[in-house]
Amino acid sequence: MQTFLPFASFDESARVLDGPRLGKQRVETLQILRALVVPTYGWQRHPAVGMWRGHVPALTAYGLAMVREWTRRGYADAVGEQLLEFAPEVDGRPQTWLARQGLLPRWVGDVRVHESHRSKLIAKEPEFYRPLFPGTPEGLEYVWPQPEVVEDQPTPHGLWILRLPSLEPWRGYDLLGLPATDPRGRVTPAWRQQLRAFEDELVPDVVVGVLADEQPDLIHLAAVTGEAAPATVDDAEYTAVSARFEGNLDRASLPVPAVLQNPRRFFHVRLVTPLEALLPDPDAA
Repeated sequence: MQTFLPFASFDESARVLDGPRLGKQRVETLQILRALVVPTYGWQRHPAVGMWRGHVPALTAYGLAMVREWTRRGYADAVGEQLLEFAPEVDGRPQTWLARQGLLPRWVGDVRVHESHRSKLIAKEPEFYRPLFPGTPEGLEYVWPQPEVVEDQPTPHGLWILRLPSLEPWRGYDLLGLPATDPRGRVTPAWRQQLRAFEDELVPDVVVGVLADEQPDLIHLAAVTGEAAPATVDDAEYTAVSARFEGNLDRASLPVPAVLQNPRRFFHVRLVTPLEALLPDPDAA
C-alpha cells in the first residue's frame, strides 16, 4: 500500500505514473481514506496511512488528481465519486487552495520524501522511470513522514447504521434484523461483535439509520420499539427488534458521507450535531 508522490504536485505526480500504477493509486487512496475515517477498517498502523493522518481533504484531492489523469487517458472510472464523499469541499479546488487553507501535510515539498518515491518507482520499472527521473539516486528506501498528532474530538451525537440488501420484508414486518451468520455463513469474532452491539444498543426509542442496497443515496430512519430477540424471517435466523420506520435522510446531508462506506453490516457513526439538525425542515417550501 502506497501513495506515490514523486513530486510535490499531485497533478504532476499523476501525469508521470505508468498506467497500471496510476489505476491502482485510485483504489489504494480509497483504502487509505477508509482506514483514516472508518475506525474498524484495516491498515490502521500502516505508515502509508499514518503519513496522511489528519489530512483527509488533501488525500482526497490527491486521489481525485489520479482519477482526472486516469480518465484523461481514456479509461472509465468508478472510484472518483467514492473518493469525493470523504471531502466534498475539495471538488474542483486546485492544490494551491489546499495550501492556502493549511490543509496540506507538512511533508508535501520535502525533498527527501519525493526523492525516495522517485527512487522506488525506478526500482519497480527501471526502463520506464529512469528517463523520467534523471539524477535520482537508486536504491533509496521510503522516507515515511511521522504521523501528525490528531486530537480526537469527542461528541455525544451518533447514529447506528444497519445495512440491508433491501427494505423488504423488514419494513412490511416492522422489524430490523441482523443474520445469525455473516454473508459467508460464518460466525467470526467481528460478526459476534456486531451481533452483541445490535443486542446491547438497539433498545426502545433508539433511532437506527437503515442503508438499503437498492437506495444507496438514502438513509431510512427507524425507531426501535422492542427489545432484541431471536426471529425467523423468510426461513433464515436473525437477531431482530421491532421498529417503526419514520422517513429518511439524504446520504449527502452527513458532514462526511464516506463514514457510510464502512463494510460492516451494523456499525456506529459519530455526528458533530444532533441527528435532528440533519433532518429536512418539514415546514420548508
